[in-house]
Amino acid sequence: MIQNVTNVITWLELNKLDWFTVSTTKDDNSKVFDSVEGESFEDRKNRFIETMRLSHGGRYVIKAKANKTAGRGVFMEEFANVESGSAPAVAGVQPVVSGITTDEVERRIADALDRDRKARELDDLRAQLKEAKAELKESDSAMNRILNRAEPLIGMLMSKMIPGTAQMGIAGTHHTIPVDGVVEDQHEVTEEEIDEMSTRIELAIAKWGGADPQFIEVLEFIADFAADGKKIDAGFIQLDYPTVKGMMLKK
Repeated sequence: MIQNVTNVITWLELNKLDWFTVSTTKDDNSKVFDSVEGESFEDRKNRFIETMRLSHGGRYVIKAKANKTAGRGVFMEEFANVESGSAPAVAGVQPVVSGITTDEVERRIADALDRDRKARELDDLRAQLKEAKAELKESDSAMNRILNRAEPLIGMLMSKMIPGTAQMGIAGTHHTIPVDGVVEDQHEVTEEEIDEMSTRIELAIAKWGGADPQFIEVLEFIADFAADGKKIDAGFIQLDYPTVKGMMLKK
């Protein structure tokens, strides 16, 4: 018996058999393929291959001869309806690969592809998390740099708003700010008020620093303007600090 369809083609070519029929048994009344007059041998071979791919049977009989009119020298062989390199199909039994059915092979391949996809998705998530952590760290470092630059000015502002306070720390830093000056009529400031004011200043400084790289220079100008009582020449009017502040805070 010929083991596969590819070998059947080789058998036909070796024996120069151009005209052939295929049946499920040796009886010609059970044909599944027959040669057609007028088609080339190449077309006939290709049609035979496609017919076998569509057939579900496992074993067939081929009868072949040199041409349609040849009355003698008819060849006959049984063959397995499988492609080259495949296992023969047996009715009711699945082909196996090394003891594993084709369905199991396909399932294992699908599982392997799914695991590979999940592994790649996990790698992508890890990369995104690493990038997010780096951005958060950079953002935190930038805020600390802004606060460190603004620390002396915060101290000066606090000393004007809360005279007589000894020392206070900036949240999130390891520094303390000396606060000098005593005013008798200044009301006693609680620690809660100091913490709240410090937090508001820090948030404002961080937001300002993120919007304007030169905020330190502007902040120094405002602090000096408030402290020395000088006026700004606006051309047609002289503006002092209370006037400017009223304009900025006007809603």
